[in-house]
Amino acid sequence: MNNLTGTIPPSLSQLFDLYQLSLGQNNIEGTIPYQIGHREMSIDELSLYDNKLIGQIPASFGNLTHLAKLLLYNNVNLTGCVPLGLSRIPLTNCDLSNTNLSCCNNKVSCYTTATEFCWVTPTDRKISIIILVLFLVILAIVISVAAIIRKFRRRKTVYNTIIDESSRQRLSEKQENAFPL
Repeated sequence: MNNLTGTIPPSLSQLFDLYQLSLGQNNIEGTIPYQIGHREMSIDELSLYDNKLIGQIPASFGNLTHLAKLLLYNNVNLTGCVPLGLSRIPLTNCDLSNTNLSCCNNKVSCYTTATEFCWVTPTDRKISIIILVLFLVILAIVISVAAIIRKFRRRKTVYNTIIDESSRQRLSEKQENAFPL
């Protein structure tokens, strides 16, 4: 704890080579500047936990394509929905517990409260697509096998018909030879 006070300056968004911003366990107040994320930033860790932040998570956070760790827990006056844009980034650690944020059906991998966990991540979408493709491949294989079986049965029927004709003809010849008139 550094006992920092005041607000987060919007000018932080101009620090393109900022990789980690750790302002946790302070007395920072106000909203999270929407400017963070409006520009291409390299930030991969944003820790603003245990402060006095208010308002919503800016939708612009969805533009932070390198962000892997987002810690905003213990900011009880953060409210609203977790931005849908967060589902497009590779979050590996996201804790929004002890806030008044909600998933609002946005599928983001973040803890929000003790009873709610926003779950489906981009990886899950890729898995869904893979499952769909596998299903279609298996369906194509089943259809192909069914066609081969039908074709085999037709050939077998034709073959059996030819054999039956041939057998009848031989039997008829044997009978004629066995009982000459």
